[in-house]
Amino acid sequence: MPFDLHRQLQELYAGEDGQREVRINGSFVADVVRHGVIYEIQTRKLSNIKSKITSLLETTPIVIVYPVSVHTTIVHCDGADLRECDRRPSPKQGQALDAFSETVYLAHLLAHPNMALEILLVDTEDIRIKGDPHAATRRRRRRRRHSEWTTVNRRLTATHGRVRLDTPADGLQLLPPAVKFPFCTRDLADATGASLSRAQQILYTLFHMGALRRVGRTRSGWSYEPAQTEQGFPSGHTSGPTP
Repeated sequence: MPFDLHRQLQELYAGEDGQREVRINGSFVADVVRHGVIYEIQTRKLSNIKSKITSLLETTPIVIVYPVSVHTTIVHCDGADLRECDRRPSPKQGQALDAFSETVYLAHLLAHPNMALEILLVDTEDIRIKGDPHAATRRRRRRRRHSEWTTVNRRLTATHGRVRLDTPADGLQLLPPAVKFPFCTRDLADATGASLSRAQQILYTLFHMGALRRVGRTRSGWSYEPAQTEQGFPSGHTSGPTP
């Protein structure tokens, strides 16, 4: 079953004049259509929608909405009625850069003029119960033996803002001021506090969407600087959760 988060975001982006669950070309169902634009809300893996949006991009503007939870409250529940036992804040805090773990699957598509990515910064509640009520095989139960709690729902509790990537140059707004051009993967990891693998995902996305270009190679790997675009360079983060 889809989490409540997906439905809540559909309602947010549809507003009063949009449509939800719209069949397009008889084959695909769009999450939201508003003012001629398709909004695809993906709360899990972006790779799941790659084939779907590729076939639509040539004729229709598409905005991929990817929520990142800044603050998560873990709610432990007991029984089929989901009676709340306790709640606590998760020690993990999300940021917009976390979206790059998924953008690698759509990096080439982000350069398309009909494509935009919106990273929505939110707070959520994770509803968890003991065990896995949907485990039908021993294999699935073994995979979950490391944790006795299973997330059965995720709810939106607040929105903080959004980062909108409409053009390749917009991707540069996610780089911290501490990054000095040209820079390499290690420089980006040090400036953001991210792991090397996350820094590689960020650079992969920004390079293939046309925001960065390679200017040389050293022992530390490729060096990057902003690619020139017709749109120029970004002015910074957008604010406000409403599309």
